[in-house]
Amino acid sequence: MLSFYSTIQNERASALTTIILLDNPALDLHVDGQRDIKKFLEESIANNAQVIYVTHSPAMVDVFKLEQIRKVELKSDNIGTKIHNSIVKEGDHLDILEPLRSAIGSNIGYSLIASNYNILVEGMADKYLLEGFTNKFLNEMDNIVINGSLAEDRECVLARVYKGLKLPFVAILDNDSSGRGIVNKLKAHKITDDEIVMIGNIFPDKQHEFSLADLVSENEYYEAVKATYSEREVEKIPKSNHKIENLYEKQFKDKFSIGFSKVRVALTIKMKLQTTDAIDSETRDNFIKLIKDIQIKLTAPL
Repeated sequence: MLSFYSTIQNERASALTTIILLDNPALDLHVDGQRDIKKFLEESIANNAQVIYVTHSPAMVDVFKLEQIRKVELKSDNIGTKIHNSIVKEGDHLDILEPLRSAIGSNIGYSLIASNYNILVEGMADKYLLEGFTNKFLNEMDNIVINGSLAEDRECVLARVYKGLKLPFVAILDNDSSGRGIVNKLKAHKITDDEIVMIGNIFPDKQHEFSLADLVSENEYYEAVKATYSEREVEKIPKSNHKIENLYEKQFKDKFSIGFSKVRVALTIKMKLQTTDAIDSETRDNFIKLIKDIQIKLTAPL
């Protein structure tokens, strides 16, 4: 296992595009260890690497990221192997679906029972940022679960589940074309404005497109990037009319020829919030303003 971690860490520093193929990577581990492996793979791989693994374990399937799942089908008559995004249909090789069905049964069931409030965000970077700030500034509300990958959930499954069960939830969307597209999909499934937070409406003075990460001040974000990539000589990027994540992504590509992981940087910010109160006033004020709007929507009468 040590050699496995060492190999992955070496690949993280590589400037080359890499594909990592794993066959049941957590086969001999207990459930917590399997989840740790999956978390490690997601947080430690650079943007220029792709991880593909096969598994029979529900712990290696994230029910809130069903877009990660692929069906691999070996076709006859020299057609070759076909890979599909769709999940296997009812009655079609249900044994393949066992890890997925087990994961859905446990993860969604636990989330619905254990959480009083639910927040849906676009991706993992948003999840880590919002977890850090809600844990810091929203202590009076218990059992908040932040989940989902709205940017990939084309059918808005989780939002529809929460809506159908009349559970308090809110969807947080960036002020960009992707966020507006997701809003249209949510509304097509009868998700109302009371269940949606467009961050552009909370910060109307920002006329350009921006994401949740842009609510972090340029100094705080730069310090997080430096801490995440301590082995690199990162240059500070001033705020502009472009999203800060995209600007650092360009710098890493141009200067270091490697990918930039906004997820790892967001996790660094979350960890800092857990250990210190040294957050600058601009960042603090922005997220408190956002959290207040979230709180109003989550606690509104059904």
